[in-house]
Order: sequence, then C-alpha cells, then structure tokens
Amino acid sequence: MIRLLLLDDHPAITSGLSAHFDAAPGFTVTAVTSTFREAMRVATTQPVDVTIADIHLDATLTPRQVSSLAERCKVVLFSAFSREPFAARLAEAGAATVVDKSARIAELEAIVRDVHAGRPTRAQRPSRPTSRRGCSR
Repeated sequence: MIRLLLLDDHPAITSGLSAHFDAAPGFTVTAVTSTFREAMRVATTQPVDVTIADIHLDATLTPRQVSSLAERCKVVLFSAFSREPFAARLAEAGAATVVDKSARIAELEAIVRDVHAGRPTRAQRPSRPTSRRGCSR
C-alpha cells in the first residue's frame, strides 16, 4: 500500500486527487494539507511514502523545504510551472521528479508507482508552454 500525502492549496485539485487515489488499488491518502508546515507535521507524525506537492502554495516552495520533506518521504512535485527553472532547482534539492498539472491522472499514478518503487521516471511535460493570461475566445 502506497501511503500518500497531498500538498496543494487548491481544493479542487486535492479533492480530485484524493478521490482518485483512494479508489485506486494499492493507494491510500494519509492526509491532505494546504501548507508546507501542515505537510511537515504530517510527515513527521504519520507514515507517508510519497508526497504529491504543488510548488506554489501561500509562497513558492524553497529547495530547503523540498529537502526537508524528501528526508521523510519521496516527493513528486506537481505543478503548472514544471518548465520553469526553479522547478528544476527544487527537483535537484531532493524531489524524485516534477510532473506538470496537465498530465493525465493515469500518468501521475504510474509516476507515483515508479517513484515509490525506486524506478526511474520520465515525468510528463506539457506539449505547449503554460500561459497565465487566461482563456482566449
């Protein structure tokens, strides 16, 4: 059983991930948190195998924070900013991989299984750059 910690400040994301992984064979969601501080409290008091963490919460995660979390469990960074240089720096600080939020849930699930098993992963990347300008009509 892969015990997951979800770290994201968007309830729609955490609700969707939680529903999927709770129903997926071999997974259980240990906790859902919206701040790094909450995530560290969970990771130090409950068994967690893998954390799926957004990069941007109330503030952007720092390499030190990723490193601290990675000392307690494996970390998969899950962000719409996966192509940004700071995402690579966070991965270098101890995250197993970075997955773009445009990934299909089945891809994310396979990556989490690979990370848990210690297998190399090829994180999904968006086919086009992410835009923050809003929808075009």
